[in-house]
Amino acid sequence: MKFLFLSGEFFPNPYLSMDLIFNYYLPRRGLSPVWVMPGEVNGIEKSNWRGYPLYLIPKLSSRYLLYPLRLGKIIREVLRRVDKVSFVWVRDNPVMAREGYVFAKKMGIPFFYRISHLKEEESLLYAKMGIFGSRWRNYIRGRAGRSLRNFFLRRADLAVAMSSKMEEHFQKWGIKKTAVLPEGIDGRVRPEDYPVDKFLRKYSIEGKKIISYVGVLSPFRKSYFMLEVLSLLPEEFVLVMAGWGRPEDYPVRLLKMAQEMGLGERVRFLGLLPRDEVYSLIRASAVGLSPFPLNSVLVANSPIKPLEYLLMERPVVSTAVPDTVEVISFCGGGKICPWDAQCFAKAVVSLAGREEKDARRKVVKLRDLGRLAERIYEKILPFI
Repeated sequence: MKFLFLSGEFFPNPYLSMDLIFNYYLPRRGLSPVWVMPGEVNGIEKSNWRGYPLYLIPKLSSRYLLYPLRLGKIIREVLRRVDKVSFVWVRDNPVMAREGYVFAKKMGIPFFYRISHLKEEESLLYAKMGIFGSRWRNYIRGRAGRSLRNFFLRRADLAVAMSSKMEEHFQKWGIKKTAVLPEGIDGRVRPEDYPVDKFLRKYSIEGKKIISYVGVLSPFRKSYFMLEVLSLLPEEFVLVMAGWGRPEDYPVRLLKMAQEMGLGERVRFLGLLPRDEVYSLIRASAVGLSPFPLNSVLVANSPIKPLEYLLMERPVVSTAVPDTVEVISFCGGGKICPWDAQCFAKAVVSLAGREEKDARRKVVKLRDLGRLAERIYEKILPFI
């Protein structure tokens, strides 16, 4: 049984959950994807992802005034090339949701709409905070996108949220048919397969107590908070960050801020690392950090890095994102703090160096992607 997957995420795709759930676990249940994603192409090109059909479409900027019309036209052209499918799955993009819904109704098949992040609400917060471009463009994009998204969430056969907190938002908006598919980890991964010494030599950070952060560095996420935490820790602790900046120069700004705070020699930014080096960095860490400001957007997230720290048997300190609170409450292996650098610093000192073997066992039980795939399969099975 084939299904159509429309996603605004750029290909090649970094999300392990998309790959394993939809290219591995669901095909074992007889459900195989036909992918549509933007890539480095000028027109529509047919390719494959893990052997499954992939239609690459041009990457368009949502800041472009006629973006919805142009993207809709491209998606409709792709759909004319798609053979018979049994259901439509859309991830995030409201314009893709519109085209996917119309296609599903025309074909008489189910339409499932998955939201991984409240991007439209984030645009509204950008407008309020005056960051990432024009206030009025962010405001219009946020309001229009939210209205379009919620319109099709209400009409979906199943509206799939990233977290229980996001599902609560759905239900407040009058969206009744809901399910939760949170972030997960690959329980087959073994910590001992990711060497530490070679990694430390490569990046010249031997002999240090590492606190680390992996992910987006952004003023929206108030990433400078980690410098405040480091400033309260003993000299032997260093902060190692990996990922990407939004805007791109934000990591450079953080490093400059570290210099001004007298922390320059204790802060490193490694850029975007391949997954095997991310696991090595986590294993080399005394403690991982997952500080999320608890605004109306981030509180509904399902952060993946706390899961990966526990998978690699390392403790983590996080703010009280409900999804992470659920994980730490069930698995142990970490501490939850308010947005307070002193609390984070004390938690780091108390957790540093602990091996969280029992927490690893529990997080695999709770969030292995194979288990999550079974959970979502059971949710969509009655519709197909």
